Amino acid sequence: MNAIKQGKLRLRLRYIRPAFRTSARKLANAGVVNGFFYVAAVSGDYLPMRVWFDNQQWFLERDLAEKALLAAWTRQQNTYYWTPFAKVYLKFYDREKLLKYSDPFPSGDSYTLYRGVQGEGDPHGVSWTTSLDIATHFATDHNRFMGLGKIYRITVPRADVYARIHESGREEHEMLLVLDKDMPLERIS
Repeated sequence: MNAIKQGKLRLRLRYIRPAFRTSARKLANAGVVNGFFYVAAVSGDYLPMRVWFDNQQWFLERDLAEKALLAAWTRQQNTYYWTPFAKVYLKFYDREKLLKYSDPFPSGDSYTLYRGVQGEGDPHGVSWTTSLDIATHFATDHNRFMGLGKIYRITVPRADVYARIHESGREEHEMLLVLDKDMPLERIS
């Protein structure tokens, strides 16, 4: 018997402030996932991905899984912990829907992307940018206590990009990738 039936799952709102739970529930039930995750971020900028994780099956049964993942990722301020989960779900979810809910892509069949990491950050992480300046920020300024970081560059075909987040997110020209651990990267600093 299928444990996931339309309407059988309940939203889990334990991380959303009690004063915002009614609003969050109304937004989610209306399919306004960006608003739902905005409310989650108001409860704590580290919470959107946790709230998404608690409710991924709820969104899946309502055909909102891809939209919810991108909305939560966009609102999450620190995504390092969530990278392994994002890699799994980006590959699991419907690629066409991820692209549908992405921001418009720049023209071109391939992109040169950059990734700035500090400390033990994963050079093969999910978030890449078309902007060397933004990658430099993440390698040097974003978490200064972690020390001087590294910047990597890679050129990928458009077909390898799972989503683009810019206008709807942090305006970081972000492209989401799922790279194999053995994929060679060019370290440029």
